[in-house]
Amino acid sequence: MRRIFYFLFVLIQIVFLLGMMGFHQNEIQKGYPLKLTVFPRDPDSLLRGEYAHLRYEIESIDLNVVSHDMENYERNMVVYVTLGKDTQTFSDSLIPLKVSQKVPPASEYPFIKGNVLDQYKYETGFDDDTTEKITNDLQVEYSINQYFVQEGRSQEIESIMGTGSRMTTHKVLADVRLSDKGIPYLTGVFIDGKLFK
Repeated sequence: MRRIFYFLFVLIQIVFLLGMMGFHQNEIQKGYPLKLTVFPRDPDSLLRGEYAHLRYEIESIDLNVVSHDMENYERNMVVYVTLGKDTQTFSDSLIPLKVSQKVPPASEYPFIKGNVLDQYKYETGFDDDTTEKITNDLQVEYSINQYFVQEGRSQEIESIMGTGSRMTTHKVLADVRLSDKGIPYLTGVFIDGKLFK
């Protein structure tokens, strides 16, 4: 009798883990595909190995330009950022169109779930000697900032991508899938159109 309970206990755990893996794999397969421009940072994790810390253009949002539903955002607040094509520069990059605390309704535009890191408001002078100009930047972090690489390859990805003041001439894009709830899944990093492994 005891063996049966032990066997059932182990079986339930295995089924639960397989179910979790299947759920996330399904989210990746049916998710909305995105390519996001990245900026590198290269740390090391003792427990998980080497990884590239990726920063995205969409992490810094100018609230003077982007529609938003609040005046002041608090640290760690969950926000949903609606993304769309940049009609000013006609580039392929997606840019933030709207920041909201609520899940956006279904539309043609994808949205991504993130957490507020900080909001910077400061005076930057005057536009035309009469109008005070105030910068209002929102920093948002998404759950796709770590890209794990094989041991010894972090230096290679750092030199390809460039760091700090040494910017790269390579086109670096992150392949991201979005679930219907805006949860992002990082599936790969492409450098000049080739998957970095």
